[in-house]
Amino acid sequence: MSPRASLAIATTLLMVGGLASCTDQDTAVSSAPVEAGPVLVAPDTGETPAVDDPALDAALSTPVEDSVYPAVGDPGVDALHYDLGLAWDPQASVLTGHETLVFRATADDTSFQLDFSPALAVTGVLLDGEEVEAEQQGKDLVVVAPVEQDVRYTLVVDYAGTPEPVPAPTTRSDFDTNGWTTMRDGSTWTMQEPSGAYSWYAVNDQPAD
Repeated sequence: MSPRASLAIATTLLMVGGLASCTDQDTAVSSAPVEAGPVLVAPDTGETPAVDDPALDAALSTPVEDSVYPAVGDPGVDALHYDLGLAWDPQASVLTGHETLVFRATADDTSFQLDFSPALAVTGVLLDGEEVEAEQQGKDLVVVAPVEQDVRYTLVVDYAGTPEPVPAPTTRSDFDTNGWTTMRDGSTWTMQEPSGAYSWYAVNDQPAD
């Protein structure tokens, strides 16, 4: 995600053990221990900006296919704002997500895609309030809906599942996975540069955006 794109997520988290999220924006959040069981990790803020909000102009960019990590990201998507509502069940290791993404299409197309782990199942997708078809193809969530160049859209994705770490694009010997990691006590943490955020939400997961 671009350092300019905004990620709205509650900073007061209720969770067993704790959750630390490190995004491309170096956003860090933590929590206080609570009783085990399903807990609200980050409530939907309800503050997703309108597509014509001038504040989103600061997030405009020119996404390109990454020459080092070509398997992640879609140059057709210019992500402007993410809003995440998350609930985590540490006993069942189930994450339930409600995501709202405001984005600009960079070209006319009949579909677009986001990086999204196959470990999570989509339960519903809306584009500008209308239900649309979406297909999970490997690590990609392909939204089958026409978009027009330079038009901004609001995408809502509901999903649930057990997040898993994803392969890290590195040959280093000290680690080989990125993304969401669940510990034995049900607490979680994430590490996701240059990619890995897609292990827990639908994202254009590359440095150009």
